[in-house]
Amino acid sequence: MTRVLNGGSVGGGGKVRLTRPDGSPVMIDSGAVVSIRAALPGEYAPSVRTVIGIGRLRQGVREDPRTASAIIGRGGRI
Repeated sequence: MTRVLNGGSVGGGGKVRLTRPDGSPVMIDSGAVVSIRAALPGEYAPSVRTVIGIGRLRQGVREDPRTASAIIGRGGRI
């Protein structure tokens, strides 16, 4: 699963909280997210299910791609 917008962002613009591979929280600016995809086997630690692209940076997170997409798409709104 991959979500990418040509030259735009995936998220709604607020800070969202996701989970790093070690279980600690990571705050991500949803407006800066340019891609969301499933992690490839062996690409990251076994706990990583999704890779978030933020400009040139990639962050592996524990949330599954569908959940990460929903959280980022809300842009921090509940």
